[in-house]
Amino acid sequence: MALEIDFSSIEFFPLLKSKIGLARALQDVNIVNSLPHMDEIRPALFNGELRFPETDWPFLNPYPIEVSDDGKIEVQDNQLLRDLHQGLRQRDIEIVHQLIGAPKQWHPYDEAGAPMKFPAPTDLDKSAWAMRLFTERYNDTPITWTLWNEPSHNLTGEREPESVQSFLDIYEAYYKAMAPVHDKAIFGMANFIPWATVPLEALDGKSYVEAMMDEYRTREESHPTLYRDIGLERFTINNYGPRVWQLLAGCRKALGTRMNTLPLTLLQYGPFNPGQEWDENAGTTTEAVKSIHAFDGLLKVPDLETVAFSGWLGHMLQWQDGQVLELPLFNMLKLYSRMPAWRVGSSGTLPNGVGCVASADQYRACVMLWNDSTEPCTLDLNLINLPQKFRAGTTQVSIYRIDANHGSPLEGSDKKFGPTEVATINSDSDSLSRSVTVEGPGITYIEVDGGEGNPSLDRKGLHTATFLRKYSYSDRFTDDEGTIQVRDSYGAYDAVRATAYTGVKNRVGRGICGAEYDNLPDKLSVDIVAHKMSPKPIVRESIFGIRVDYVTNGTSVKSVLWHGDIFSADRTEELPWGKGSATADVLIEARAIDSSYAGNGRLVLDLKKYAPINWVPSGRRAIISFWTESTGEGSQAMFLLEEVPRPEIRTQVLDQLALSDQMPVSYDPGGAGLPAQSFEVAATFENAGSPDSRAILIKDLDLHVTGIPDGWTATSLDRTHFGAIAQGESVTAT
Repeated sequence: MALEIDFSSIEFFPLLKSKIGLARALQDVNIVNSLPHMDEIRPALFNGELRFPETDWPFLNPYPIEVSDDGKIEVQDNQLLRDLHQGLRQRDIEIVHQLIGAPKQWHPYDEAGAPMKFPAPTDLDKSAWAMRLFTERYNDTPITWTLWNEPSHNLTGEREPESVQSFLDIYEAYYKAMAPVHDKAIFGMANFIPWATVPLEALDGKSYVEAMMDEYRTREESHPTLYRDIGLERFTINNYGPRVWQLLAGCRKALGTRMNTLPLTLLQYGPFNPGQEWDENAGTTTEAVKSIHAFDGLLKVPDLETVAFSGWLGHMLQWQDGQVLELPLFNMLKLYSRMPAWRVGSSGTLPNGVGCVASADQYRACVMLWNDSTEPCTLDLNLINLPQKFRAGTTQVSIYRIDANHGSPLEGSDKKFGPTEVATINSDSDSLSRSVTVEGPGITYIEVDGGEGNPSLDRKGLHTATFLRKYSYSDRFTDDEGTIQVRDSYGAYDAVRATAYTGVKNRVGRGICGAEYDNLPDKLSVDIVAHKMSPKPIVRESIFGIRVDYVTNGTSVKSVLWHGDIFSADRTEELPWGKGSATADVLIEARAIDSSYAGNGRLVLDLKKYAPINWVPSGRRAIISFWTESTGEGSQAMFLLEEVPRPEIRTQVLDQLALSDQMPVSYDPGGAGLPAQSFEVAATFENAGSPDSRAILIKDLDLHVTGIPDGWTATSLDRTHFGAIAQGESVTAT
């Protein structure tokens, strides 16, 4: 049986690495010890469940929440949790915690039991306040807090109106308590399952998710200010078994088309039904095969942001006699992480149960085959149009296998995993033929490599900037039959590798994503790779560009758009986050982002040059958006970000003030329109020049206030950045 892979035929829906997540309940200290193993997969997120009724879990021991005799709620740190956060942040992996169940003081242990594992707190206000104090301990770290888990059965045991009301009461109370002490966190609902998408008479013919979203919108209309602040930033789901497509369709139906900036996130995923089937298949080849088969389909779902594979410990790694066993699912994800992003085409007929995914870039060409039957399958592979770089010099071909005899230690294979064949080819041919066998069940992976590594995959995130969150747009719409669908356009940001991907499959559509950072450098450089871009705007809304929305005090205050030749200044479709608007406050035409030039040059984003005056002292925070809209059928782009190193910054202290709580009383509270308890400070810098009076020009001077005591803030009343100060000139900022 023959299969041909054409590495020059780039197809839609790339092999995004940002689609991979990992999940495990925080009940094992080895989760911290497992951090180095994440380096072989480099997932986008890690979901760690915190079940507060479980008082003996190591990440909740000693128990973090206590109530004193006088009723005061007190909290304490957990060092394991801090170590986990530190390890994940060092790797730019998003931290997600599900806050499940009430703290022990307000958990009704006498009522709790399957299916009602986590009933509502006996005192919701105290439980919410305890979550405020607990999460506040970790608010220096960007964390996604998702509230509760599988409420359709865990709250009352039934999918009923009482459960819907109870869940939204918890979400409201927790959000109102927690949000004021977090400026780096995002919040979401957790976690809906396939049964929550089945219509029920008890819910007037709606599903649980529909009833919940309808109630959410009702409350939004009644309390617009509160719900404007709450906003939904995460809509998370769980799936074990074959019903994931039912779950996705049901959630889309509930969300409708008004919440297109709200992606779906599979925070827990497994290919087997929960319970006995899930347990019996842990660490098997079959688990890896069914996972890659399902994952290849999920890669093509535009509004599904991440798939977090459950069982990081147990299903992917196991500790045994002091050794760490790397199991088939781990090995499959490790191989997948080596595959270039650009999916390529194949032709040929495969037998039932056998699947294929292939990808390539200028550094590497790969094929992953899987066999979900019990019989081996032999294929004659014909790899054509290999990347140009492989046609000169030495090329290495490696074959890896995952089956009962390879990469599956629980099934009897060697505990070390590596290629079973390695061959060196000295040829200038653009094709390669090879016969391979895929065991049943099993996976065979073929990698053709030029021996130089892969800079697109091996790269790290931004070095000094702190990643806060990502933004994505789901192009959902209602079809002629009234069904909510999603168009085949995508936008995905990979913070682990500081890379954005966007694509528009049809002639028109929106492929947009964004990333929010603070502590950004003065400049970022962007390498852009584009495929099948239209040479000119197709419609008025066509755009190919990068936009920066500067954020101060939590609000987007200025926007700058770098664009090329696919752009129209009279477009009307707004960016769905940041400052909004269809273009930007400042427009910069840049050849590096022209449709025909992308990939031949580097675009430099001079963030500091265009920043508002108080952007630097307020934390250098901004949303960077990658915008591909109606750019041509099958158009796709990749944006690779790098920090431009800052020059050495010299600091001169002009003056020092000793501030106290009483200090403002001695100042005129009415001067210059200042509010009471405020005063002005003027800082003046003079360029005195050198002793021999040679002309010296000082460039890029910033005047700002540092060392501000708690409870005080400093706001500039005029310009604080000065591009150039000539000798003898002085500048002042207030």
